[in-house]
Amino acid sequence: MKTASVKLLALAGMIFLLGACKKDKPEDTGNNGNDGNTGPQANISITMMPTFDGEPVKLDSICYAPGNYRVKFTRISFYATNWKADGQTLFDVALFDYGTTGYKLADFYYPGGMQIADAEITGNIGVDDTRNHADPSAFPNSSPLNILNAGGLHWGWNPGYVFIAIEGKADTTGTLAGPFDQNFTFHVGLDENLGSFNWNGLTNELVQIDDDPILIPLRLNMKDVLFKPGNAVELKTENFTHSGAAQSALTQKIRDNFINAIYNH
Repeated sequence: MKTASVKLLALAGMIFLLGACKKDKPEDTGNNGNDGNTGPQANISITMMPTFDGEPVKLDSICYAPGNYRVKFTRISFYATNWKADGQTLFDVALFDYGTTGYKLADFYYPGGMQIADAEITGNIGVDDTRNHADPSAFPNSSPLNILNAGGLHWGWNPGYVFIAIEGKADTTGTLAGPFDQNFTFHVGLDENLGSFNWNGLTNELVQIDDDPILIPLRLNMKDVLFKPGNAVELKTENFTHSGAAQSALTQKIRDNFINAIYNH
């Protein structure tokens, strides 16, 4: 399995999470990072904003791409698992589904007083091999991996989950006025396509109002996912993958571009 490294722009900062500032803790659903820690905890939210040329992406709206292409995204979804800061769990599993939950990636509790601004952040885009082949109906009802919550991102017990789903349509005429008659579907999955990352320092541009969750806003450069210089997708000929053997080069291109497209302000 290849791994793609991402280094986020460094903004100095520390998070000191004070138990006196938090709201009542909700029921533990098995999808947070407390790891049984009984010390001070605080509510943190990580968001992911898809962008194109620095502007927020709106589903089914036109984005102007290199080569005088025009594209419309109709789905942007992915699984994230085992995110940690210096070995301390941030969250275990999250499902990002832009069309249904907007920018939300994960909400979790992190031990009070811990510094994560300069921590080594590790994790996966996708589902680890153990859970990828587990019975999807056996996960707790609150889990993003439960088949009822997977939003169609499960192929069956043998191949497992769809790690990344990007769908849309394109005008590839080069005229900026042609029909959107080229559909594209990129479904990245299978164990060998699990995408791992290592971020040396988490960029913290924090937002908190009163007792609301502390917000860590991340962004996803959709232009680089498809049109990254030196590793661009040619939508006329590279417009479909379900991660089959014959599509491995395109699958890996989408996976690597996707991970490297995550950034902060």
